[in-house]
Amino acid sequence: MQGTYDGAAKAWAWDNADFRFTKPASIARNRFVFGASINNDPSVQDVWNSTPAWRFPFDTSSLAPAPPRAR
Repeated sequence: MQGTYDGAAKAWAWDNADFRFTKPASIARNRFVFGASINNDPSVQDVWNSTPAWRFPFDTSSLAPAPPRAR
């Protein structure tokens, strides 16, 4: 699970959550691993953490100035 603290709002929030269950098994001398992943982001289950769900920057700052908007 990944949580973020917002210092300006003084509040915690859950960003990404991934619960995994795996179990080794065998059928007729063939060994394998099966499992399930329950998460709240389609790319969070990436085994190598190479998808945008776990990369920096996680969130924008409410204190940092934003670029001016185009008119």
